[in-house]
Amino acid sequence: MTAETPLSVWLRKEMLQRGIRSYREVARQARLSPDTVSRLMLGERVEFSTIKRLALWSGVSLEQLMDLWQETDRIVRLRREQEARARETGPVLVPKTEQPAAAGYGIPSEAEYVAYYPEPWQRNHTFIAVDVRGDCMEPRIHDGETVVVDITESPRPGDIVLAVHDGETLLKILERRSDGLYLVALRHRPPIRLDETTRIIGVVKQVVRKP
Repeated sequence: MTAETPLSVWLRKEMLQRGIRSYREVARQARLSPDTVSRLMLGERVEFSTIKRLALWSGVSLEQLMDLWQETDRIVRLRREQEARARETGPVLVPKTEQPAAAGYGIPSEAEYVAYYPEPWQRNHTFIAVDVRGDCMEPRIHDGETVVVDITESPRPGDIVLAVHDGETLLKILERRSDGLYLVALRHRPPIRLDETTRIIGVVKQVVRKP
């Protein structure tokens, strides 16, 4: 993404005044690499040696360009800090899968994304979003809603999990009983004991309610 800085604004004005249309021509005349000039015009930080060559090329005093360079450096550092904070606190865009989740049965979902705000310790986890079809998890999860599933986190009894059992995709509560682990619905469906045909995909972390 292009982000204007004092240096990039100055260089564009210089190019306009000199009738130069290509950053490659600036690089050739100033004896700089095209990549260096491109990064400067995209709002990135450049080395002091670049500033010296631009001063020689343009005839502008080195002191004037140093002021622009230092202000650019401050802006770039601030922008990087803001981007780092956004990565730490901003939402993760979770893709919907083509295979639906199901609380009973499922239907394929369209390709789209769901915004999810993970906890700091979840930042490196992988998530998927799936649509729900069926009412066996009501009143906690309703037909037509979307769930965000953490496929990195290990499931524990009491979690709502996305699982595949005997070829069917299910959304159920993982429950420990005296004779083993079960997938349990809140209504209509009998509990399912986990066996060799069961695979738990992940743990539900968020329910996106219907509008």
